Amino acid sequence: MQLKLLGVVLVLCFIHFTYVYGLKANDTGVCAVTRSVKKTQRRVYIVKYKCGRKICTTRRSKIKDYIVTQNDILCCTGYTYSSTLDACSPLCSRGCLGGKCTAPDVCTCEPPATLDQENKNACYLPTCQPQCINGLCTANNTCTCSHGYENVDNTCQPKCDSCTNGQCISPNNCECNEGYIKKNDLCSLPICQPPCINGTCTVNNSCTCSRGYENVGNTCQPKCDSCTNGQCISPNNCKCNEGYIKNNGLCSLPICQPPCINGICTVNNTCKCSLGYEQVDNTCQPKCDSCTNGQCISPNHCKCNKGYIKKNGLCFLPICQPPCINGICTANNTCTCSRGYENVDNTCQPKCNNCENGNCSAPNNCNCLKGYAKSDGVCKPLCVNDVNLTSNKCKCVIGYKNDSDGCYKPCREDCVVCDVSGNCTSKNNCG
Repeated sequence: MQLKLLGVVLVLCFIHFTYVYGLKANDTGVCAVTRSVKKTQRRVYIVKYKCGRKICTTRRSKIKDYIVTQNDILCCTGYTYSSTLDACSPLCSRGCLGGKCTAPDVCTCEPPATLDQENKNACYLPTCQPQCINGLCTANNTCTCSHGYENVDNTCQPKCDSCTNGQCISPNNCECNEGYIKKNDLCSLPICQPPCINGTCTVNNSCTCSRGYENVGNTCQPKCDSCTNGQCISPNNCKCNEGYIKNNGLCSLPICQPPCINGICTVNNTCKCSLGYEQVDNTCQPKCDSCTNGQCISPNHCKCNKGYIKKNGLCFLPICQPPCINGICTANNTCTCSRGYENVDNTCQPKCNNCENGNCSAPNNCNCLKGYAKSDGVCKPLCVNDVNLTSNKCKCVIGYKNDSDGCYKPCREDCVVCDVSGNCTSKNNCG
């Protein structure tokens, strides 16, 4: 019984420990386990027995079991033997993705990676939106700025000891704002006498004129490409002298009110219209030789009114023969059918999805032929009730009898073959 119990203890020990050679008892993850080992020993003893009148002796032996204890060096629970390191390494049962297993079931991440707080077995790099420039993303949406930079609204901006009237573009590198000059590492305004109007004092007593201005006598005056009979009051803005009006950017005589468009103002408030235009209420309007049912939009260019088409330069209503019923005549003898109709031989006929054994009288309205009735939207042979699923036959109306393919009016006795309506199709006479 004791041997069986000892065997169970040994099995349990080997479940939790890995037996290896060459480990030291004091190493990390190493356990010393004492275990019992069963051994055998042969013992010799002397047996006496009678042999006649004498007492004889003989040697006999038997095997006897005994137990000894011994110490084994093993990897403790939570560790596994590494042949590469010749040591017991910690074991993470669920893995350690992107990190290092530093203790049994303990996954450690290398900064800035962080441990998945839910599963504790994977390392993830944090993400920053916007992207962390000039720094390191140490946690989700958290930037740790590099040396010489500071966090401003979660972005790393360069730092300058002093950057008044300028912009710090890199650590301790200040770029002066427009109009300022750097002097003794400070941005200051230059001084101009007289003051620099319509320009920038870039150097003491030196003006750099703004775009559209030119330096005249150390003052910035506006420039105009052409300003005859006028005064340049701002870049390319010429104010005409009294008595002149501006025409195509030039100051010219005379003055017409309203302005003379599509013509030339030859006398005050009198326009001479250009070729192809005529004077209407002191304005020059385009002329068209004929523009009935349309609008003249430029010389001899007539735009037809809605519903009219142009033919030989004239606007006409389109004509369709035969007349366009259930549609619109959009061009001569061309119908554009209304919704639910289709063009068949240039006439608009109603459309039905399925109208076999019937006539389509209106869009999706099918009238069944005589001898047919509508069932499930389809014209089928006449039958009062639906098909009987048991006998697969129709129940016919009074006066008709059922046959293999529908309901027929019964023949009289003197008729051999009748049609569906009871008319004799062979010989004799049918009622």
